[in-house]
Amino acid sequence: MLPTGVKTGDQGGQHGRGQAHLPVTVDGRTSMLSVTVSLPSEMNRSARKNFDAGPEAESNEHLPDGTLVIIRESGATKSGGGPAVSWNVEAFHPDGTRVTVAEWNGENGYTFRPDTPALTTDQLKAIAVDPAWRP
Repeated sequence: MLPTGVKTGDQGGQHGRGQAHLPVTVDGRTSMLSVTVSLPSEMNRSARKNFDAGPEAESNEHLPDGTLVIIRESGATKSGGGPAVSWNVEAFHPDGTRVTVAEWNGENGYTFRPDTPALTTDQLKAIAVDPAWRP
C-alpha cells in the first residue's frame, strides 16, 4: 500500500491489535507512520455521524463508495501554531470499518522537525481508503 520509492525502517512494528507504527523515508525525509484499523462497530458508526455533523463537516470528503474521509494537519505546538508537522487521515468505510493513518515529521512520535512530513496527505488518504482494510 505504500507508494513507490518509500523506504521503511525496521523500528516500530505492531502496537496492539489492529495497530502498527513504522518509520518511512522519502527523498531523505523520515517520518513516523501509524496505521490503526478498527473493525466495524456501532462506536465507529456513531463517530462517523459525529464527524459528519461537526463544525468542520464542510471540509470532509465523501467518496462515491460511501466512505467518509477526514484530513487534519497539526502544528508543532499544543495550540497548533507553526508549520504542519503531523497529518492525520481518517476513513470511515460504509461497512463501519475505521482506518486512521497518522504521520509525524520525525523518527518517532516525540521529536518533531520543521518541514513537511515524508508522505503527502493524498498518499495517506490512498492508504486509508484502500479496499484491503475491509473484512
